[in-house]
Amino acid sequence: MRFLFFISVLFLSSLAQGAEVKNIRMGTHPDKTRLVIDMTGKMDFHAAVQNNPKRLVIHFPTKNWTIAGNTQTVLPFINVKHSAASSDLSKITFDMNAPAIIQNAYMLPSNNKGETRLVIDVAQTSRLDFEKHVGRAYGSLKIKSRTPHASLDSLIKTIADQKTPIPSPKPIIRAMRKPIIVIDAGHGGQDPGAISPSGIHEKTITLPMAKMIAKVLNATGRYDARLTRTRDVYIKLHNRVRIARKANADLFISVHADSVANHSTHGASIYTLSNTASDKQTAKLAARENRSDLIAGVDLGIEDKDVSMILLDLSMRDTMNQSKNLANDIVRSFRQNSIPTLNGPHRYAGFAVLKAPDVPSILIETGFVSNESEARKLKTPRFQEKMARTILKSLDRYFVAKN
Repeated sequence: MRFLFFISVLFLSSLAQGAEVKNIRMGTHPDKTRLVIDMTGKMDFHAAVQNNPKRLVIHFPTKNWTIAGNTQTVLPFINVKHSAASSDLSKITFDMNAPAIIQNAYMLPSNNKGETRLVIDVAQTSRLDFEKHVGRAYGSLKIKSRTPHASLDSLIKTIADQKTPIPSPKPIIRAMRKPIIVIDAGHGGQDPGAISPSGIHEKTITLPMAKMIAKVLNATGRYDARLTRTRDVYIKLHNRVRIARKANADLFISVHADSVANHSTHGASIYTLSNTASDKQTAKLAARENRSDLIAGVDLGIEDKDVSMILLDLSMRDTMNQSKNLANDIVRSFRQNSIPTLNGPHRYAGFAVLKAPDVPSILIETGFVSNESEARKLKTPRFQEKMARTILKSLDRYFVAKN
C-alpha cells in the first residue's frame, strides 16, 4: 500500500509538472487586448508588465512548450518569445510597442480533458500610469522580482525632469494607440428623423448604417470604432459631441439621411462645419437637425456665440481643415465606387454635432429618405456594407497622410 501511494504521488506530480503550453491567441476589443494561453493542464503563473523594454512577462513552473511556428500578434504586442527563467521556471515574453497595463488575469476551470486556459486582458495607458504598474504581480506563483515597483521619489523625479510641453493643436493620430472613431447614428427614440412617403423612418436607416461602419472599421484591426448609441434611444445633440470628446476621439462621423420636397432628388453628401451654410437648402437642413434637440427641451442655438469665439482659435481652424480634407476624399471615394452623390456634395452648415472644437467631424447624408427607392436601398445590408467599405478607403488614406 505504501508503494502504491508513493507511485500515485509521483504520477500526480508528473502531471502537474508535465502540463504544456499548447497555443497562444490574441484579440482586440474596444477597450482592451485579450491574450489567451491554452494549456494541457492547470498551472500556477506569475504575470507582470516590465520596462526597458516595455513587455509583458508570464512565468510558469514548467519548461514544456509545444507551440509550432510564430504566434500572430495584435497591438500592443509585437513579438512573442519563450525561454527558461531558471532551473524550475520558464517564461513567455510579449514585447510591446506601447505602454499597457494588466486589467485582469485569471485561469479558467479545466474542461473534461483536463485542459485549461489562462486569460489576460491588457489596456494601453499613459507612460506615467504604466510606470506605476511595472512589476505589479498577478497569479499565485511566487518568483523573485528583479524589477521593483517604481518609487514615489522616482516618479516625482520623472515628472520634474520633463520639459513643459508647448501647447499645440491636438494631433489627429495619438501616439501608441489605434485612432478612435466615434460614429453617431442620427435621431432615435422619440425623434424619428425624416420619414419616407411609405413611412420609413430615418432613424431605422442611421442606426444599422452606423453599426455597419463600426463593424467594418473594427474588423481591420487598425481602428477603434465606437457608437454613440447601439439601440433606438434619443441622445441630445450636445451629448453626442460630449461622448466623442470624452472618448478622446480622433474623428467624429454623424450618419443621417436627408429629406426634401422633390421626391426625385437622390444621392449622398458630406457636411463640415461653417458659420454660414453653403446654400438655402443646407441652411434649412441644419436648422431642422439642430431643432431636434428641442424635443428634450434644449436649444443649442444659445451656444452659437461661444462657438463663434472658438472658431477664432487656431486649434478650431486646424480641426475644420482636417474635416474638410476628409470630406473631400470621401466624396471622391463615393464617385469612384459608384455611390451616387448630389451636385456639389461637399457642403457646409452649422450642425450642432459638428461643433466639437478639437475633434475633426463630418456629417454624412447617406441619401434621401424622401426618395422612396433610395430609402429602401439605404436599409439594405448590402448597400450599407458598400458605403462602409468606401468610407474605410478614405479613412486609410486620411490617417496615413496624418501619420
